[in-house]
Amino acid sequence: MIAFTHTAATRKGYVRLDDASGYPPTAGQLAALESAACRLIDSLPAAFQDSFKVYDFGFYLHNETQQGGYPEAFQWAIDTVQGLSPYYLLFGKQTDRSGVYMRFWVDLRLPETGNFSCMTTLQREVYQIRVEAETDKKYAESQNIYFNYHEAEISGIEELIKIINEIKDCCVANRNGVEQRPSGCDGCSDEIASQFFQLQGFEKIDLNISTAAFANISTARVKDYSFHKVTIGSETDYLGKIMDDQVLEFNQWLSLNLLVTSYASICIDSISGNNLDAFKYSEDFNCHINFPSGEGLKPSDIKITWNKKAGSWIKNAATANLLIDLIRCKINRLLGVSTEDCFNMLSIPPSTANMDDMPEFDFVYAVYLQSLNIGVNIFDLIEGYKDFGGNSSEAGSDYVIIQNGIEVVSTSVAYTVPTTGTLIGFSRRDPPNVEDMDSGNGDCKGIIYDCMTCRSILCFPTISCPCETIGEEDLKDYMRNLMAFFSKDPLESIAVSFAERFFNKISTDHYATDLSEHVRQSPVMLNYMKLVGAELNKELISNKGDINLNRPINLGKFPPHFNGWYNRWHGLTILINNTETADVWYLGNFNLDNNTKVWSADFYFEVTDHFGLDKHDALLYQKYHAGFAAWWALQHRIGYKPFRTKITIFATLQGQL
Repeated sequence: MIAFTHTAATRKGYVRLDDASGYPPTAGQLAALESAACRLIDSLPAAFQDSFKVYDFGFYLHNETQQGGYPEAFQWAIDTVQGLSPYYLLFGKQTDRSGVYMRFWVDLRLPETGNFSCMTTLQREVYQIRVEAETDKKYAESQNIYFNYHEAEISGIEELIKIINEIKDCCVANRNGVEQRPSGCDGCSDEIASQFFQLQGFEKIDLNISTAAFANISTARVKDYSFHKVTIGSETDYLGKIMDDQVLEFNQWLSLNLLVTSYASICIDSISGNNLDAFKYSEDFNCHINFPSGEGLKPSDIKITWNKKAGSWIKNAATANLLIDLIRCKINRLLGVSTEDCFNMLSIPPSTANMDDMPEFDFVYAVYLQSLNIGVNIFDLIEGYKDFGGNSSEAGSDYVIIQNGIEVVSTSVAYTVPTTGTLIGFSRRDPPNVEDMDSGNGDCKGIIYDCMTCRSILCFPTISCPCETIGEEDLKDYMRNLMAFFSKDPLESIAVSFAERFFNKISTDHYATDLSEHVRQSPVMLNYMKLVGAELNKELISNKGDINLNRPINLGKFPPHFNGWYNRWHGLTILINNTETADVWYLGNFNLDNNTKVWSADFYFEVTDHFGLDKHDALLYQKYHAGFAAWWALQHRIGYKPFRTKITIFATLQGQL
């Protein structure tokens, strides 16, 4: 437990508490601080002079503080000081493993009656920030040398004296027993709000504000307290509504919350102080846009912060700052503030480290592809990057068998396609992928092999590096390695055989019974069968237990998807991944127990996949294995033929009406 020691209890205004740094201040430093504290107390109205103190506390930080709060030791000091004096200025000096007095913390409590009764919550925040900012500024001027700490604290004290002189005449008028705020003392004024934003590091933007209209936009992503519209081009709409769609797009690849306020409404306690911590810090990024009242072009404020969200793929400040620049740029473009190219303006850090066990995300590559304007943006590339999270040593499957009342009684591979049966259900990928079945006519722009003339994995037009010729057999070797790299025994031999079939240009449908054996045991396929059974169960209820339906069941636009970390490293992703179609045929043997309402029947499942590669996937994944670019070049430039893979499975399903 920290012990507070009043080393100079007889002093009037300055109280030095414990200091974990071990640095003993000189008599001259203490005298200067006492003199400054006395000047501060003398600047207060007489009614508060005996109840105000300046405290100084030094602590050692063992662990990094959480975003949005104080270190535990300093918070404990605040709680303790509040029991010593009703009003105070508290300085906290942080010592840590990097050195003595590496950071100042400030807490300020001013009176709430008399001359201070008209102060808003926002004003109090602004004043505390001003004191802390002036303290930091002075300390930086002395090159953060710990034995000059007293000069920084004195500078903070002098700033508070200025503040008190600004506000102590603001609540002196008394009309019918109610204290009034004279002209020039508006705690919600543009000046106060502007100070708040400036001190908090906001950036100025110019928004074209339209007539105010009473409306409030509040979603899980965007909270709009501004009650204003903005004009963008010839269109006028609520800023919150405009931003909601944009934030929804952002949240496809990172989590972003956005707060919209105005100079007047920012003084509301519910959107000030610590009340928004849960809103601000639960996401990767928080964005705050504020703009003043009135009409016309107004200087507004925007700030985007990285919240160091636990579990986020964003691991370091360099990556976060790059994404903040990108978000700000896209928001400015959306609001008509800027026409800047949001990708060419990115400043590329020398290195970035993101996900555990992952190569660095290559922003140079991302910006290069974006500059080619070939339909792949940084959001796609980030998703592609995240697809390769994890590692090949993970055991088990990341899919859980669903429990929906349907049982898969038995399954077996269908080595022959049944000649009889009734189509009872189907799934179709929407939209279908046509490009991955094309051959021999692709545009190679952006592909790292530069149409096979150059082995140029890192050779972009903006980077000078030697290139060497690569031949057709080299491309085949890369693709063979790709198939083996992303599959494990016993699927590795199947994956390599698929590549050889591709090299032999056999474009007829491949009824892959050896692959079907592994698919039928996959949790993905078992879950798909159970979902089909659940939909059939609904139809049987509607059809009074009669399986002879009037039409096949449309099972949606999502046939089985064999992705996820386990499938990615064990072969089903590289061999199948997102399938194109799934057809379900009823083969007979329908039994329904009229007492228990339990039914069972035999079915034939046929899943179709395209063993081909489109350019979008090649661009997303070629940085993680050169075989993707080789595959694309063989198919789309040389003319190797893709083929359709057929997965064929018999199954008996059971359910209960």
